[in-house]
Amino acid sequence: MAYHDNTENPHVHVVLKISDKNGQRMDIKKQDLRQLRTTMSLKLQGLGYNVKATHKRDFALKDHLKHGPERTRNLYEVVEFGSASYQFDKKNKRSNYITYKNLNGQKEVTVWGKTLLEEIEREKVEVGHVIKLKKEGAVAVEVPSYDKNGEVQGYKTVKRNEWKIENTSIEGPDRTVTMAEKLEKADKKINLHTPERQKKQMKEKLQFTEVKKEVLQPKIKLGPRLKF
Repeated sequence: MAYHDNTENPHVHVVLKISDKNGQRMDIKKQDLRQLRTTMSLKLQGLGYNVKATHKRDFALKDHLKHGPERTRNLYEVVEFGSASYQFDKKNKRSNYITYKNLNGQKEVTVWGKTLLEEIEREKVEVGHVIKLKKEGAVAVEVPSYDKNGEVQGYKTVKRNEWKIENTSIEGPDRTVTMAEKLEKADKKINLHTPERQKKQMKEKLQFTEVKKEVLQPKIKLGPRLKF
């Protein structure tokens, strides 16, 4: 097990042994791994940890879109939008979000982004409108890496995606972006190092170390004490 805090979102890596003592390998499929991640996150949530299982792909949705009508692809109905604590967790900072669903209403998705509110206001988006949503450009974010004493030992630059909305329910406004605006976005950098973030990550790393030690420590059962 390993704890990584050198990205914008601290996370844990777990290495599984897929061979038993006889050398027989288990056949673990992607669906099994998704279920394992989800189950593990639920157990950690039950212990009071603020974690969430994330999946890069939804294979069921991908298959549905592949066989869906071409004209409905990349079109979504707006369910709600606004500003709230990230992932609706009061422990996180506030961010802008928009929740949408497929036109068949079977899948709801929420995405977060600092510039979403600007897009929503510019496109005059309302609940029930049909929109196109895509990632367009990114902002460089400098994520601090801390040593065991809590001091900054370096930075890792990651990209924060920016979202682009096109409201198909109304005649759209001027969506042209000047070259100067593009260059300004490309040169923009955000530094995430703050005293509050530093304290929070050191606390989470210490908690992880304690849990890891407890989980990996072998448990020895002692038999009844004999009297001579």
